[in-house]
Amino acid sequence: MIHSLQFAFELAFLLVILERDSRLLIQKLTTNSEDLSDINALIWEAKKFSKLFVVCQFNYIVRSGNKVAHAVAQDGLTRVEYCFWMGEALLLVVAFIDEDRRLLDPP
Repeated sequence: MIHSLQFAFELAFLLVILERDSRLLIQKLTTNSEDLSDINALIWEAKKFSKLFVVCQFNYIVRSGNKVAHAVAQDGLTRVEYCFWMGEALLLVVAFIDEDRRLLDPP
């Protein structure tokens, strides 16, 4: 999440919406109560970064509805360096998008 916020800031985005399939993480990021968990420092840093945007929204999305993000994350885990997906989609992502399109608009 922090890397995503840093990247969006470096590209001078003003409005960002970040989606994750961890309900607990989204709850921690969207609450004003003090976080005493092991990831407190990371939550604090992400909240600090979020204030640099005109709008920064953290959304929970169910894992089953997050196939594209999962495919991108799986691809990212195979890489040694940090990378961000911009421009053309991964072939696996295109397959998921085509599948979704067929479900919405059957032939």
